[in-house]
Amino acid sequence: MIDVETETLMLPREVCRMFPGRSGKGIALCTVMRWMLKGRKGHKLESLLVGGQRYTTREAVGRFLSKLNRGAKHRTRRQRDNRDREMQRVEHELAAEGF
Repeated sequence: MIDVETETLMLPREVCRMFPGRSGKGIALCTVMRWMLKGRKGHKLESLLVGGQRYTTREAVGRFLSKLNRGAKHRTRRQRDNRDREMQRVEHELAAEGF
């Protein structure tokens, strides 16, 4: 949850400049707005509406990225476990055939 007294407010276009994007000029504004309004992988970038303008904070961006990356590590470990099980199955089949 955003604490406006202690966190640094940012406009969405300022968030765009924090990340290089494919062109090196920053990610698209619609990407940041989508993160705020719809989220990514079940997590939303915290934001608040003040006088018709949407804001977020540097700290909220950090929390958002942390949540996204925590999930990625978990999936990677699960994928690695699945791959290990598959390799064991294949090795067992090869051993049964005499290889």
